[in-house]
Amino acid sequence: KHVLKSFIKENNVWAITLKAYDKLIGTIDLREHDYFLHEVYEIGYSLDDKYWNKGIATEALNKVIDYAFGELKIKRLIASHSESNIASQKVLEKNGFIYTHTEETTLYLSVGIKKIKWYEKLNI
Repeated sequence: KHVLKSFIKENNVWAITLKAYDKLIGTIDLREHDYFLHEVYEIGYSLDDKYWNKGIATEALNKVIDYAFGELKIKRLIASHSESNIASQKVLEKNGFIYTHTEETTLYLSVGIKKIKWYEKLNI
């Protein structure tokens, strides 16, 4: 519980809910990636698979981008997804993120080496 409160306090974390029912269906967060320059933030999101392909993640991401660039004056956002997660790729591309590179990671040891695709969006 303490770790969760600390994470929420130090990061911008929001619930994704259904408008009509105020039901929690996912989360979206914005966290500092460049601790020295305070110019690069990473954005991440997760959505219950029952609500995929309905534009919900795209809409939530758009609102957080507006907040990040408008209110926080962040200069650069980055995001990533598993190479096999085409739906997440489409969400990022619909919101103007540009592919930058793919990296292999062993972060997910249970599945072996995994390829992660990285994207960025600049506040210009």
